[in-house]
Amino acid sequence: MAIGIDMRRYQSARKDKAMGIWPAELENPSVEALFLSGQGTIVSSNFARGYGVRPGDVMHVNTPSGAVSFKVLGEVDDYSWQHGSFILELAALEKLWKDDAVSYIDVSVGPGHTIQEVKARIQSVATTDRDAFAYDRVEIQQVTNSVLEQAVAMADLQAMIGILIGVLGVVNAIWIGVMNRKREIALWRAIGVLKTQVTSIVLYEGIFVAIFATLVGTIGGLYGGWVPLRSFSYDTTGYLYPIIIPWAHLAFTAVLALALGLLAGLFPARQAAKLPILDSIGYE
Repeated sequence: MAIGIDMRRYQSARKDKAMGIWPAELENPSVEALFLSGQGTIVSSNFARGYGVRPGDVMHVNTPSGAVSFKVLGEVDDYSWQHGSFILELAALEKLWKDDAVSYIDVSVGPGHTIQEVKARIQSVATTDRDAFAYDRVEIQQVTNSVLEQAVAMADLQAMIGILIGVLGVVNAIWIGVMNRKREIALWRAIGVLKTQVTSIVLYEGIFVAIFATLVGTIGGLYGGWVPLRSFSYDTTGYLYPIIIPWAHLAFTAVLALALGLLAGLFPARQAAKLPILDSIGYE
């Protein structure tokens, strides 16, 4: 997909919103001059991977005006098209493709006006003689979030099942450990170890298992989410998603794992404290 942007107006709008220059490569005056002249292009990351180009290369494109060459000035994360996209100055695209149609217009709301007021006025004008729709940023985010939530709904269910299996696994592991150490626990009691101390020892084991599982799960999850899933997502969707580490979610998961480890060790701990001393000492 070829994307044409009126870059001067676009950067001016970003400046009015106190946003930085995008793409960042255009901060270089020589790069900006090549782009505005129509000699250079910015490619999406999935385009660069799919067609084997990188910044500094020259790519050749067939257009209605004939074969044209563009210097690749930079690479950005863009999700406009699953087979890749490249960005040109709007005037260059109109000239080469002989197409002056407009797909999107980004509207900024100035002081003294509300988003809903401006949106209603645009909607009333834009729909009189064309198929056009006006969306504010919140609506676009809601649609995007809805699509993503539907896409990961099954993954969330699988995660809940995995948590349940993990808790049962910890309970089972600690319980087996208690049963295999009945004689040892009884000897502790015989030499004066209190029931509360036995309970604490078993609970500490559950917490240790939870901490170890959290570390292994975090490292494995980050690796599994970056390497295989990045390749899988590109093969299935055509997009290369950047790595984002959700530190808040990781912290919540760590606390949850410790709580579940403590909860999982509670039943075996209480059972260990209740073991009869004499019967357990003779247990083989």
